[in-house]
Amino acid sequence: MTDTLPAIVVRSATVLGQGAALAAVLTPEQYTAVAPGTVASSVGAHLRHCIEFYRTLLATLASGRVDYDLRPRDARLETEPLHAMLQLQALARGLSEQVQGRLDQPLRVRHDYTEARDEDWSDSSVRRELHFLFSHTVHHYALIAAQLRQIGIPVADDFGVSPATLRFRQVCGLASAQAVAS
Repeated sequence: MTDTLPAIVVRSATVLGQGAALAAVLTPEQYTAVAPGTVASSVGAHLRHCIEFYRTLLATLASGRVDYDLRPRDARLETEPLHAMLQLQALARGLSEQVQGRLDQPLRVRHDYTEARDEDWSDSSVRRELHFLFSHTVHHYALIAAQLRQIGIPVADDFGVSPATLRFRQVCGLASAQAVAS
């Protein structure tokens, strides 16, 4: 079935699945740990943030207005790896049916503003927002990978690395994350 799905839907489901797989193997202590010298965010905080962004997009599709700042916060996602794993799996499974036929639907989007002004809204589409969320999630996964490596937990070399960087490494014959900066 993935042959008929747009690439951004497949990539989004895949990145959500990577987060679920990671949450599945971390202990609650590892999941909530904050690596020394990093911003006070744990793996759980990063995964919560990513889940909530995807949830906000999907929950507001019908309205045509997506305000990422008004996303509901779910503290359990930050402290319970099993809960996060289940939510990531559900998002990955349900993504294609929720956006099916809507990828080019116009949206008005707002994010990172302190006061609500009409001029702060930007035109977008479901497809464009999926591209944003994919990139945003990969960025947070890179932070997660760095934190986990710092506290001695191994992470796959491709976790938190953009597809473009992975292709570049493949072309250049570079295998490890240390071989070239993302």
